Amino acid sequence: MTMVRMNWLSLVGKLMVGVAFVSTLLAGAEVLATPKLGDWVVYERSFDGQVKDTVEIKLIGHKPESKLFYKQTTVRRNNQSEVTYEPISEHLLMSEEVIENTLQKCIPKGGTLENLVINHQVVLTCQKPLVEDQVMGAQWIGHIPFGLAKLDYESGMERIEMVVIDFGFGN
Repeated sequence: MTMVRMNWLSLVGKLMVGVAFVSTLLAGAEVLATPKLGDWVVYERSFDGQVKDTVEIKLIGHKPESKLFYKQTTVRRNNQSEVTYEPISEHLLMSEEVIENTLQKCIPKGGTLENLVINHQVVLTCQKPLVEDQVMGAQWIGHIPFGLAKLDYESGMERIEMVVIDFGFGN
């Protein structure tokens, strides 16, 4: 079990590099630039259908001259929290243009467009197959901070699902 959870963190790290980190369209309002300081997202993570924890990811620092953001990840499980901090290069965070391109080319590239409701907000996503090493499943990319709205996959004998339950944009 521990190995699978460690692999999950590795997989999410890889997805954060290869998956869209996006902005949102707020009820027809202007597109907000992302990534930006203060962007955050909270995922509910379950293993074999049982909710086990929440994972909050937040951009807490930015050094434009070195093109680095600083990310805080908080995993909450059984009334306990584990917090980690790490830098992430701006160039690993995809631009709005790349995200919009992902949504526009979703169907021709084998994905499906799907609306997800996240904390009473409808978010358009592209649901795409996920094949990474020995992991198979699906990912939903949409107009939220960090782009990854949902992840559902099997690793070994365990099914893991991660769904955004709340998000917000920085200044």
